[in-house]
Amino acid sequence: DDMASTTIKDIRRKKENTIFYYQKNFETDFVVLQKNSIKEVIQVCYDLENPQTLEREKRAIIEACKNLQQKKGIIINQYLEKEEQCDGVTICYIPLYRWLMEN
Repeated sequence: DDMASTTIKDIRRKKENTIFYYQKNFETDFVVLQKNSIKEVIQVCYDLENPQTLEREKRAIIEACKNLQQKKGIIINQYLEKEEQCDGVTICYIPLYRWLMEN
């Protein structure tokens, strides 16, 4: 997937970042460590218009954040830009272009 490839290239660009994949019941694309502490929990999904896809991505980010004791997760996508509270986790939906500009 081109979005995931672009995301991982940008994360790796910063040498202090370590990246790992997280899976318990659901998979999470990237957990970014910086100096041995979690910096970001990230899902990447091009299209979130399908309600089933959106729910799957939300479930995965919420599970990872809770298990890793993080209060915030990011879902990088094509267009959607919003923030919502879900099951005690703040989910930030960020279009790829904005995430790249901010990082």
